[in-house]
Amino acid sequence: MEIKQTEPAQILACLKEIFASQQLGAIQLVEAATHSISLGAYIAGELVGGIVIKRNYQTAHVSQLAVKSAYQGLGVGKQLLQAGEKQEKERGAKTITLTTRSYQAPAFYQKQGYTCFGQLVDVPMVGVTKYFFVKRFD
Repeated sequence: MEIKQTEPAQILACLKEIFASQQLGAIQLVEAATHSISLGAYIAGELVGGIVIKRNYQTAHVSQLAVKSAYQGLGVGKQLLQAGEKQEKERGAKTITLTTRSYQAPAFYQKQGYTCFGQLVDVPMVGVTKYFFVKRFD
């Protein structure tokens, strides 16, 4: 066997053929790759927070969500999350995932209907726990 550099188009064509033979042909390997949305929250013309969601196939992932501290507790994060979820559902996402750390907002995501499916203690540093959440759309 030999492993060597090969043109991406050639590899993708080969992978498409393999996936099609495995009954995964309905998923377009290249066309269903990633896309992202980014939404900003504005109050009195000021950008006070935002969300970035990336999607692979039928699963969206909240890669970033933040609200300026002066505007936290006013529902800004909730509205951003709901707006992002709505757009992703409309585009065909069946699930949405995210990660958060113990000093961030695990309880916030649980209130929004997310389920914690895992945690890593002392990751990314000692004394911090990283939580993994998922929400399944109807």
